[in-house]
Amino acid sequence: MAKSGNFRMYNIKFFGSKQDAYGMPEPFHNYLVTVAPWNAPGAPAESRIGSVASMSDAPMPEPRHFIGQDGPESALMNAYAALTQLPDNRDLQSAHHEL
Repeated sequence: MAKSGNFRMYNIKFFGSKQDAYGMPEPFHNYLVTVAPWNAPGAPAESRIGSVASMSDAPMPEPRHFIGQDGPESALMNAYAALTQLPDNRDLQSAHHEL
């Protein structure tokens, strides 16, 4: 496992159009994706591993780790693609940004 670069973190949200009493969207699923500076075994040197954690009462993908063959952004996009396929997220709007 080679280390190259820094950790990168992204926040991904899926949300509905209704609002609760506090003005928060319902449903609201909040995720943290951490991309480690390590390469996956047997993967190219620029590969990275992304891990998903729930920051709310949100459904989680299995597995929770994603390999990006082309660097941190590809690990993020693989995690995002898995999150969009979860049944509870499919019909929701989404937003993401780097922290």
